[in-house]
Amino acid sequence: MRGIYQLHRITSFLAAPFLVIFCLTGLFLLFGGEVYDWNTSGEAPKYAAVEEETLYAYLGEAVSRAAEQGETIRSVRFVPSMGRIRVLLADSAAPLAKTARAADFYLRDGALHDVPSAVSYRQEWLNGAMHFLSRLHVRLNDGEAGRILMAAACALSMVSIGTGFILYPRFMKGLSFGVRRPFSQRLWWSDWHKALGILAGGWLFVLSFSGLALYLYRQGADAYQASAYQEAAQEFRPSPGAPLDLSAALVQFRHEWPEKRVLAIFPPDEAHPFFAFEVADAAANRALYAARQWAFLSADGEKTLFAPPPAWSAIGALASNLHFRNHSTLALKSLWAFFLLLSLLLTVSGLAVHITRFSKSAGTKLTVTPLFSFGSGGVWALALLPAAGLFLPLYGAEGLGTAAFLVVVVGAACLTDKTWFIKK
Repeated sequence: MRGIYQLHRITSFLAAPFLVIFCLTGLFLLFGGEVYDWNTSGEAPKYAAVEEETLYAYLGEAVSRAAEQGETIRSVRFVPSMGRIRVLLADSAAPLAKTARAADFYLRDGALHDVPSAVSYRQEWLNGAMHFLSRLHVRLNDGEAGRILMAAACALSMVSIGTGFILYPRFMKGLSFGVRRPFSQRLWWSDWHKALGILAGGWLFVLSFSGLALYLYRQGADAYQASAYQEAAQEFRPSPGAPLDLSAALVQFRHEWPEKRVLAIFPPDEAHPFFAFEVADAAANRALYAARQWAFLSADGEKTLFAPPPAWSAIGALASNLHFRNHSTLALKSLWAFFLLLSLLLTVSGLAVHITRFSKSAGTKLTVTPLFSFGSGGVWALALLPAAGLFLPLYGAEGLGTAAFLVVVVGAACLTDKTWFIKK
């Protein structure tokens, strides 16, 4: 157990600064949708959610509007939640990375809008601040090195929490959950740390797992895309005739795979003389993320190819939904905010345990007990319920997920001492 304890100390210490960043940035990003709505409420919305079938029917009109720009269409992407088709345009003679620009075709007004001017903000600085927090949360406002560091921090956090759960029964043997022993500063902080670990540890473990899985999924998805394109390049050869237009290619593709949702279309070019389709399986709940897949159509529409996604892509989709798609209600967002604060306090209390190792100061000799005591079964239920609260909304059980979180909130309230406000 001594080795596990040392592992817990080291991983916790290394992960702590990253967890502080995760929690603080995540707290603001959690209400990013509400911030965006307020910051753009001064203008008439250009969008309204539509069915994907409706967007498919307007592809020809969007392409026609884009053709008027005199540039080459590099891709079109369907965004039904915003009622728009995003078109990527570029000078065909120049490298894509340097010249590509995006324009949005909105069904509401039937016009093409340049993306930078499509939305105006009440406070430009607020929009910039939210983008900065997003970059900080994902990659420390850095490139790939920042992503790797954040992924490593997620792995360290998982080890730290896992070893903490292993150590908890041994350290709390003979003590009730939530007891605080103010015999010394270190014991007092240590007891708070253990209680907060039970309350927030399961929730933080699942989110750390999803963060790590998202990074690995991103790397794997890039490799899967490259492999799919390579397979298509071997299968298709340049067609001597003119390629199908985008609308005809979409019709042909949907005839071949009617069960697939088309997310984006990439027309043929010199490097890839075929249509590439980014697709996903149709699902009952369109709000959930589905793993991306790749399919291809020859430029003349005669041949098709589907590149099956690897089995691990399902884990990536689950991780995305656990991290982003399971707190659609304001009640769930508020509870997430509460657990983010608990996770922040958990991190701070762990650092305090390290710092007070060298402190000789003593406290009072009165042991502080919680309002209610929990048996071992109740304690581990408190640890597992937040994790269940993350999964339940994915299966249409938002109410049960909210209830699971609320039970833990009540458990946290029970840590309050009966004589908290009584002068000792």
